[in-house]
Amino acid sequence: MNVLLVEPDYKNKYPPMGLMKISTFHKRRGDNVKFYKGKIPRDFLRNIDGIDRIYITTLFTFYYDRTIDTVKYYYRYFKSSKIFVGGIMATLLTEQLRKDVSDIFILAGQLTDASMLGFDDHTNIDTLPLDYSILDEIEYDYPAGDNYFSYTTRGCPNHCSFCAVPILEPNYQFTNNIHTQIMNVNDSFGEKRNLLLLDNNIFNLSVVQMTELVDDLRALGFTKEPSFCPESPFVQYLRKWNQPSLHHKVLQRAVDYLNSCTSKIRHADDTSKYSNLVEQLNASDDKGAFIVENQLVFRDILQRNIPTRLLKRYVDFNQGLEAARITPEKMIVLAQLPLNPVRIAFDHYNPQAVKNYKHAIRIAHACGINNFSNYMLFNFDDDPDALWQRLKINIDLAQELHISIFSFPMKYIPITETDRNYIGPHWNKKYLQAISAILIATKGVVAQGRDFFYRAFGKSLSEFHRILLLPRDFIIYRKYYEDCGLTTQWDDLYAQMSNYDLEELICLLTQKDYEAQSDRVKKIAVFYQTEYSYNKISKGG
Repeated sequence: MNVLLVEPDYKNKYPPMGLMKISTFHKRRGDNVKFYKGKIPRDFLRNIDGIDRIYITTLFTFYYDRTIDTVKYYYRYFKSSKIFVGGIMATLLTEQLRKDVSDIFILAGQLTDASMLGFDDHTNIDTLPLDYSILDEIEYDYPAGDNYFSYTTRGCPNHCSFCAVPILEPNYQFTNNIHTQIMNVNDSFGEKRNLLLLDNNIFNLSVVQMTELVDDLRALGFTKEPSFCPESPFVQYLRKWNQPSLHHKVLQRAVDYLNSCTSKIRHADDTSKYSNLVEQLNASDDKGAFIVENQLVFRDILQRNIPTRLLKRYVDFNQGLEAARITPEKMIVLAQLPLNPVRIAFDHYNPQAVKNYKHAIRIAHACGINNFSNYMLFNFDDDPDALWQRLKINIDLAQELHISIFSFPMKYIPITETDRNYIGPHWNKKYLQAISAILIATKGVVAQGRDFFYRAFGKSLSEFHRILLLPRDFIIYRKYYEDCGLTTQWDDLYAQMSNYDLEELICLLTQKDYEAQSDRVKKIAVFYQTEYSYNKISKGG
């Protein structure tokens, strides 16, 4: 069977794990598998012979338009009976997908039985190892692609109303085959440095289960001492060079690496020899073959001149930890791992949530953890004040405990929305745009340090609300507009406004065809009607 795996061309941090498991399944059957990100150009598509099956993965629902466009593109060239669409969006919006593309196969939920794909066997595809080799077939580089990706648990017992996990993974279960998962990767694709665990609620495990998991990970080399020897792009290429669909980026990395090592050759007998070898490599018409033919010479010289240094490994429970379930007993066990960072969710601002969160941070700190990077949901049942208060709590905790806490505000979007335009009941369009502008300026992160926080979000709630009402460019390019005096002009008008004026300004900025009545609102409105461009800013210094 000839199989084509497709991921729409949205930008995403993690590789498509579902497709990587399907690839493993088909290759074990002896099938031919190809991977492509986006829409294969039409001229090339017409020359593809004998495609028996296409699997298209889906991610977030707000990528719906781009994803459905990709599905329809392949639908035009192949019979619908050959197209299988699965993943997160396909599970959450199954009926809508059926209406838009009526006769394709939709794979909703976890792929736990190969019979769901029409095969006679009952392989649990969801538990198969990931085929990392398909990532070398495409131009796109996933920012977190060169890591181990795994689960040790599936599901979550909480069933929070804002979360898709109860639909995607309805049953909580401990799946501790982590040793097998990592050894499969090592044997097939070489060792990775760090481990990203995508568990949704690891602290629902018992102390005994958590101890078993931690013992397995430590035995695999995830300790606090340096234990990882990185593989050079040169060695990676030698390991991958005979793959049938190897992308030119793998070869280019090897060539770039070998060139970069020229200045690092210190042994006198090797200097000219290596330089000549690299010159021949750069002049060669078939650089891949040249590297393979001279691999022993390259390897011998590099071993003598490039020292090997062991690096620390890190474990990242990337989906975040639930503060309410963190106990000293469990944290002591988990803290044996080289956790970096520790992510603790802080999604609500009420007395119990604040108490749980602070308690969890103190427990983790007492266990020797000093590096935190925490998620903060907003635009759900909170209001802007609640977001500011939670950010301020992190700033205060970091200073009190002398720890590092980076906050990641994450805008809530209902799990069935097909765009990012949802506005929560206590928010408005202008405030959400302002938060987006602040995060553009801070690169999505709220770092520790009161000066940083006060500059980005204000020293008080009233100053925060002032920032929320600033024109968008005044937030993103704050220093420029302050230096040229425009922010001062805006502030002078803002200071004259009553609460009624401020409410009217928000209506003007958020409601279509709204006409302001207040003269003060009409004057300040001019600042929002002017187009400010980056080119204009650059020319102004």
